[in-house]
Amino acid sequence: MDPLEPTDSDLQKLEEKVAKAQAAFESEEKLRKEVEALNAKLLQEKTDLLASLEGEKGSLAEFQEKSNKLQAQKTDLESQLHVSILTDVFVCYLLSN
Repeated sequence: MDPLEPTDSDLQKLEEKVAKAQAAFESEEKLRKEVEALNAKLLQEKTDLLASLEGEKGSLAEFQEKSNKLQAQKTDLESQLHVSILTDVFVCYLLSN
């Protein structure tokens, strides 16, 4: 027997190594595909959330604008009420004297 020629035992060991490597490769490939799918899903969720956030920012700006207008109207009405009360008090004072 030629010492450089592989034996059946050597070939069997090599076949086992190839089978293990093939199984590991298939497992890694499956995991990679799962991770890629999860990554795509997460990227879509991120995009959707960012779009939603932008929409909410617009809504918030509109709400703040309306709130500022209402606050200005409230201040104006309070001022008118104070003037009206002072006028009534002054008229009552004048009528009582």
